[in-house]
Amino acid sequence: MVTLRLVFHAINGTGVGHLSRVVAIHQRIRDSKPLSRSLVVTSSRYTKLLEFHEVPFVRLPSHYGEPVPGPALDLRSLTRQEYGDLLASIVESWGPSAVVLDTHPPVGFIEQASRRGIPVVLSLRKTRASVLQRMRRHGT
Repeated sequence: MVTLRLVFHAINGTGVGHLSRVVAIHQRIRDSKPLSRSLVVTSSRYTKLLEFHEVPFVRLPSHYGEPVPGPALDLRSLTRQEYGDLLASIVESWGPSAVVLDTHPPVGFIEQASRRGIPVVLSLRKTRASVLQRMRRHGT
């Protein structure tokens, strides 16, 4: 019997920090609640870390709201709205007990999840106060 269902979300950052935090939290929960189930939704290009740790995942295309310059911002990217809609659809389909977001929550997603009664947890790395204020101001 599954005791806990979680969806983790991690963006495509410039390294593997976002995925590393998600994997660490996933493993800790799995160790303490062996019957739990998790699904990672990410736009990271480095999914080998998830495969290595046997973490189920769905990889979404990049989106224009990601804080990464360069190739992630080309015509193959999704709009923020498209990305958020896909994420919301996956979350709704999975039916999680909660959603764990890493550092950069998708704009508007927290409000959508709250309206559906899904608890949202934000895993926030240590961040400079000025960056945190900007994130709050812009909702990113």
